[in-house]
Amino acid sequence: MSQLDYNLLFDKPVEIDHGIYLHCPKVEDIAKDYEEFSRFCTVFTVEPFEIFATRRDVNDLTKRFPTIWSLMRHKDMNVPVGQDAFGFDSIYDAVVQSISYWTKLPVSVLDEEGNEAGFQLLGNGKIVYPDKEWIIDEEVFITIGNLIKDIIGYSGPDEELRPPLITSDASYKAWLNLYEQTIKSRARKSGSSVRLTDKILILSIKSDLRLLPADIMKMTLFIFNKLYIGLSAKEDYEQRFALFTSAKFTGVDAPDSWERRWKSLFNNNN
Repeated sequence: MSQLDYNLLFDKPVEIDHGIYLHCPKVEDIAKDYEEFSRFCTVFTVEPFEIFATRRDVNDLTKRFPTIWSLMRHKDMNVPVGQDAFGFDSIYDAVVQSISYWTKLPVSVLDEEGNEAGFQLLGNGKIVYPDKEWIIDEEVFITIGNLIKDIIGYSGPDEELRPPLITSDASYKAWLNLYEQTIKSRARKSGSSVRLTDKILILSIKSDLRLLPADIMKMTLFIFNKLYIGLSAKEDYEQRFALFTSAKFTGVDAPDSWERRWKSLFNNNN
């Protein structure tokens, strides 16, 4: 077992740099303010193509700005994209507020002489935290983002909303129509999506561990997500196995073990 797996499994802070730790939130913390939690995840999970999907020049923009970090470093993109896409004053503000949430480092802190020693944007585009002698560049930002994706069970960007190559006004119009139809379809289905509350109750009712909602609330989000994925895989296996052994159905393939199915779902969420 790696040190990372050990820390996540046993609710230990994950060291991302010397003396800098990432803290996995508890289900209870997220349930109290899910909107706030989601707000501090978005900057690590959204892709530029999702931000510019309806723009005529989406292909050019995603080529010029392949990452959120590259958008943050551009003086004409930092503020408007930060406000429109993330609801912060700027992308930089979204980045430091979100890192503060996950590391528990205050955004602003003064040193002994009264000088700012919290997050600061340098002229070279990096972010420094003098109080901890910590420098955040794009590589560190990506590392933090990958850890957070693992914790929250992020399965990747929505490929159905990835724009195709726009070569003409006609292809752009066709893409907009497809995009709008997809968004409307998602909106109609949103009422049937499984909410956090539903997942807590499902895990409590169906788990062989006899978990009460109060027990689940004390879990870290990492453990909760993995248990829920495992329960779903096991239930799917049992249903498929029942079909495979039933005399009423023929030609049904033997299902993979639920452990293999769980590993597949587990890896798809990393």
